[in-house]
Amino acid sequence: MRSGTAAIAALVLTALLPGCYVWVDREPRDPERSYNRALARIHVIEARSDGEKHSPHSVKLWLYEKDEDRVVKASVPLWALRIAARHADDADEEGQRDLDRFGITIDELLDRPEGLVLQAWSEDERVLIWLD
Repeated sequence: MRSGTAAIAALVLTALLPGCYVWVDREPRDPERSYNRALARIHVIEARSDGEKHSPHSVKLWLYEKDEDRVVKASVPLWALRIAARHADDADEEGQRDLDRFGITIDELLDRPEGLVLQAWSEDERVLIWLD
């Protein structure tokens, strides 16, 4: 996943701020089980009634790269993402930052309700991004 690497790098750099974490499992025993746990968390968030829903406070990433045999998990508070977005070097002409090939801008991400943002997979990778 070469195009997603830039997005991961941005999250990793942002994760150096307080309230962030990045966890890399370089030899995951059961990536499928880990993926299903992350997906179950997303389902719990999305199953909340309107009265139980709140504004998201962080963006979460779960990524499995088969060729690297690793699972990457990251959590970045939205306040930190807003700061990073304001200072992004890769802003386009309208000030919108693209999340690579996924067609989502950081600005659009920041305006979403909690829940699933992206679920993508191929033969070599799986990606989940959600707001919590």
